[in-house]
Amino acid sequence: MGHTRCLCAISGYARHDYAILSEIIDWKSHQSVIDAGGSQGTLLFSLLATVPHLSGSLIDLPSVVQGATVPEKLANRCRVLSGVSTVLVAKKLQS
Repeated sequence: MGHTRCLCAISGYARHDYAILSEIIDWKSHQSVIDAGGSQGTLLFSLLATVPHLSGSLIDLPSVVQGATVPEKLANRCRVLSGVSTVLVAKKLQS
């Protein structure tokens, strides 16, 4: 139960505090974004919904991303990767 509460708190924090990212960064010159340590994807999914040309990768621990559900409308632009090693993540991103 504590793990679920923590993930809900993180999602609420991301939704509230980082919602402005789509407005304060000029995303026109960017094609993709990585949300490393992105919990269950609240921030990334919001950003991808707001900036339609971006694709993104959500990366976090296996026990965290197993509960991430990519919205259907973002499925072709979003990947969920689990890992703790930057080498492992880099290999997954290259594939």
